[in-house]
Amino acid sequence: MTQSLRPTRHAIRTLTVLAAFLDTLIVLSANAQPAEPSDFVAIVHPSNQVASLSTADMRDLFLANQKKWSGGLAVHPILPESRSIAIEHLLKHILLMNSEADLSMHYMAAIFQQKIREPPKSGSHKTSMIVVGRNPGAIAFVRRSNASGQNSIRIVEIDGL
Repeated sequence: MTQSLRPTRHAIRTLTVLAAFLDTLIVLSANAQPAEPSDFVAIVHPSNQVASLSTADMRDLFLANQKKWSGGLAVHPILPESRSIAIEHLLKHILLMNSEADLSMHYMAAIFQQKIREPPKSGSHKTSMIVVGRNPGAIAFVRRSNASGQNSIRIVEIDGL
């Protein structure tokens, strides 16, 4: 008799785990708010004098077409985390690319052509803010809500978003 109950106990455990997983997904999707392009900003070190950036300026900075700021300081772009909403928006609205693979191919070509030594680093919004706060040449693309109220960085509006 216990053998016939085993599949039932296993099925109940499986259904319980599945139900908990689905509850978690429902809560996460209910809390996830769609992001608009205007929800994102560039952040730079407070000493960086750039007042605003166009989407074309951002594209040049992140694709290594512009390697120095107007004052001569080297540009150090920090990419958003892979598969994040920020990288999706950066690709779609700034870099005009379809995928992270396209961006990787761009950087590989730039390395091959000796335009850059290595692709930019990537990090979470927290990591990006720390790096930008410590590096006067750094720039990152983050959600406005994550950057607001931070003294170690300065928000730069992106014209055209």
